[in-house]
Amino acid sequence: MNLADFEFISTLLKNRSGLVLTPDKSYLLESRLMPVVRKRDMKGLDELIAHIRLTKQEALILEVTEAMATNESFFFRDIKPFDIFKNTVLPHLLKTRASRKSFKVWCAASTHSPEEIVCAKSHLEIKKEYNNILTIIIPRHVDRSNKIYNNLINLNLK
Repeated sequence: MNLADFEFISTLLKNRSGLVLTPDKSYLLESRLMPVVRKRDMKGLDELIAHIRLTKQEALILEVTEAMATNESFFFRDIKPFDIFKNTVLPHLLKTRASRKSFKVWCAASTHSPEEIVCAKSHLEIKKEYNNILTIIIPRHVDRSNKIYNNLINLNLK
């Protein structure tokens, strides 16, 4: 696959699903899209991408996007964040909230802007009824964390 085709399909996938496909993961295109190629009696990925470029056929774009989606989750596939939560965050929460004996946790995962603001405002509403609520916001793209943090600070949240 040439670079222009890779950039085209990776941009399409990012815009449609948030999937960020880097060149080191280009093998995923072949493994996940070849069933689409065969189903449509095409010769290969080049023909599939050319057809999408030419026709902009929404059904095909959706089929390609769905084929590239993982559609499964391995909760503990990246154990480091869970170890940090278990060994650092949770003990701190239990210590600082010891007088309450318990707390409710709401987790908003894989968020996109401005969903974090909606989650934060929802937290403020929920807190009116459940004062022991803990909201955890996990952005899809970690590089947005500082911006999200600043937005939360502006809402008097930490």
